[in-house]
Amino acid sequence: MSKQDSDIEPYSAAAAPSPDTTHNPRLKIWNLWVILLANGAFALLTNLLFFFDGIPLFKNSTSRWALIFLGLLIYSLQAGLIFVLVRKFALNHWLQRPFHAVQWLWALAVGLTLWLLTNAFLFFKLPEATLRLNSGQSFWRFFTTFLLNSIPGALIEEFLFRYLPVRYAHMMQLSRTKTLLLFMAVVVFFTITHIPAYLWQYKYTLWSLWNPFTMGIAFFFVYYATRNLAFTTLFHAFHNNSWYLFGHAEHKDYSFIILVSIFWFLLRTRTQATLWQDDESHESPNPKASV
Repeated sequence: MSKQDSDIEPYSAAAAPSPDTTHNPRLKIWNLWVILLANGAFALLTNLLFFFDGIPLFKNSTSRWALIFLGLLIYSLQAGLIFVLVRKFALNHWLQRPFHAVQWLWALAVGLTLWLLTNAFLFFKLPEATLRLNSGQSFWRFFTTFLLNSIPGALIEEFLFRYLPVRYAHMMQLSRTKTLLLFMAVVVFFTITHIPAYLWQYKYTLWSLWNPFTMGIAFFFVYYATRNLAFTTLFHAFHNNSWYLFGHAEHKDYSFIILVSIFWFLLRTRTQATLWQDDESHESPNPKASV
């Protein structure tokens, strides 16, 4: 073998650049916004359906399962829309990366631990008169709705409004200023998409939009810190529909989640010099898991 031949290293997958760490000129900012705007229009359309009599079976139904079925149908249609749009305007592997089983196992383990800690906190905080275990029937009603409606809805929103912007900013190596501007624009748009439900369907006041705005920032923080879509989805879903062993479900103190997210962030970035030197092997507390 000649010296010239010996200097040529064989191709290996490990040596190949990651598609998310190489600037891709095919992707533009409008690609991201086409996906977001199309889904915003879809959300507007589905909320407008409740103003017409075209679906009286669901609109006036007192059956919980009929409403759950309607939610599943809408989320399935939107998932199909997202699949088509991401394949056309983004990168195919973005549809697979955040759904690795290891990420969901980590999210479930951490989420269940936080739920148990919160219940222990409530046990010592609540008055003794309210320390009666909630019924198994109430848990079953919560769990079926949580599993079939709360999680699918939260997963779609977190994929669109947290995962895609963070992935785009990371891949395009945006400056911190441009990244913050992008994230704030997405939070504002996330808030706008809640106008049909908050103001028209539920008849809330304009001030009520402060809730999706602030929670949008909170969800962004949790996802950016953990880079775990499953954990952020569970947080989002539980914010919308919660259940505890004791008392009512209005407990909205998320201090444990914020602290865990900060700790998760420190673990994830412990070998990084800057936030934008993320290596895929450090985007989960498990070094072998990637986001």
